[in-house]
Amino acid sequence: MAEAFRPSDEPAGVSQPPSLRRASLIVASLIALGVQDIVTCPGSRNAPLLYVAAAAEAAGLVRLHPRSDERSAAFVALGLSLGSGHSPVAVTTTSGTAVANLHPAMLEAAYAGVPIVALTADRTAAQRAGGANQSVRQSGIFGPDIETTFIDIEAAEFDASDALRDRLGAAAGVATGVGPIHLNVEFAEPLVPATGGEPDSGRGIDPIADLTALLRRDLAAITARWRAAEASTAAEPSDADASRHLGLGADDRAALDVTGTDRTLVVAGSGADPRVAELCVAQGWPLIAEIVAGAGPGPHRVTDYRRMLDEGLAGASGAAPGSLVDAVEQVIVFGRPTLSRQVSRLIAETPGRVIAVGQQPGGISRVFDPALRADAKYRALPHEWLAPAPMSPRRSSWLRAWTSAPVTDRGGDVAAVVTVPDPGAAAVRQVLAAAQAGDAIVLGPSRVVRHADQCEVADGVTVYSNRGVSGIDGVVSTAIGVALTDRFGSVRAVMGDLTFLHDMGGLQLGRGVRQPNLQIVVVNDDGGTIFSTLEHGEVARRHPAARDVVAQLLTTPASADIELLCQAMGVRHSRDLARELANPLPGVTVIEVSADAPFS
Repeated sequence: MAEAFRPSDEPAGVSQPPSLRRASLIVASLIALGVQDIVTCPGSRNAPLLYVAAAAEAAGLVRLHPRSDERSAAFVALGLSLGSGHSPVAVTTTSGTAVANLHPAMLEAAYAGVPIVALTADRTAAQRAGGANQSVRQSGIFGPDIETTFIDIEAAEFDASDALRDRLGAAAGVATGVGPIHLNVEFAEPLVPATGGEPDSGRGIDPIADLTALLRRDLAAITARWRAAEASTAAEPSDADASRHLGLGADDRAALDVTGTDRTLVVAGSGADPRVAELCVAQGWPLIAEIVAGAGPGPHRVTDYRRMLDEGLAGASGAAPGSLVDAVEQVIVFGRPTLSRQVSRLIAETPGRVIAVGQQPGGISRVFDPALRADAKYRALPHEWLAPAPMSPRRSSWLRAWTSAPVTDRGGDVAAVVTVPDPGAAAVRQVLAAAQAGDAIVLGPSRVVRHADQCEVADGVTVYSNRGVSGIDGVVSTAIGVALTDRFGSVRAVMGDLTFLHDMGGLQLGRGVRQPNLQIVVVNDDGGTIFSTLEHGEVARRHPAARDVVAQLLTTPASADIELLCQAMGVRHSRDLARELANPLPGVTVIEVSADAPFS
């Protein structure tokens, strides 16, 4: 990435139309706010943004990622943001249904706290009132979860720029924290840059070079404007830790005595504070960490937590109430643990106190409390909890009881794969075992992420999975976005066949577009087989009349040939997982692993 523009008084070569001047201010604002990646979708109404974005890329300020499918484009933006450490990433579309196709990714970003900037172009109010083609009501299109900032054709010069600064810059200070924003901008014709020459004369100036000069001027103006605004605004003192707590005063917080509670069990899900493992070491507490929590291996990890909770929860697997679960005095929940019913039951049924700490860096419903059991809620981990506590004999024995239990059917040893009867679980384990420090793994929903949750992964491996709303949408595109950040050694995605087929269009990268280095492992078990592991599977097994209903309406087996689909997309296909993991090739490779269908 080249250095940012230096302020310059150099004027633009020709007078650009209002649509291009407005687009220049918007793109300059994005650059000033730290946006380095823009995912573009084709369209005439957003063409001013596309021309200026091309000028910014030519100057080395941003990277463009062209996509023809808006739904895929939004998930590419999501993956780019995740892979770059939650940096803001923009995606721009034309008007109409193009905007609606952003909705699945925008919802995931809203609930997971991912800063996507949706820049949607709109027709003018007069055109919409007259029923102009490709015009819909775009303001508020994403519902109450994602507010729209609307910039109409009469807006003042810097309105869009200041709106972007206010929405992006202040995001971390609001209750929901970081998340997506929607800027809907009206553009009126002409929508192409001026060149200063007569049509077909061959004379005039290079429009991209001229827009670069305009962008240089706008970036300098915006930077100066925002610096002046910051200088005139006095920062108000705040109690950072107190502001993190929701609903209790200082005396009530002290009375909780969170760190003084010996028999504490810490649970970490997606979006957990990255210091959760440090907390457990400091306090001597056992840690139940999902694969998506990012906690890594460690001496405080409860490695076989599902079995231990099954044995300890009343009524689970016919077991009597266990002393460990009954003895829990406090459960501290970090982020959004969603991968096991055992943890959900623990949180809902524990006799002890429940403390909920919000997912990071934010998101709607950032404090996870579906059972409405939380006795106290924090936006983030208070610093004072990290102060080391003395290890009393009571606390030490509590930690040993949870962490020294025998492990069953876990571990990342590739040689152990042959003992696992489920080929899908074996494939997931093999992929995780191949990952090394500096690599990234993107996990699909449903069974794949739950298989992975029963495996170990090497320290330094980053694991991603869209757990904000846990949808099946956009997993291929999310993985492509992560890979395009170029921050990792190897990037591998693992998903089921239904998840893969749902986002097959994400493989259409376009001619001349930069190819990511990515391995996509598809566990082909003929549909959404997670339903066979839920109560629906029990209904199908006990009642033959319901078998076809469950198979056809819930599992929805596919009839697609994945190898032929890959050929159509120009993507390499393989069935040799071990060979591909050992010798990854440049570009995208789809590795298909056949697994047993539950109702075959």
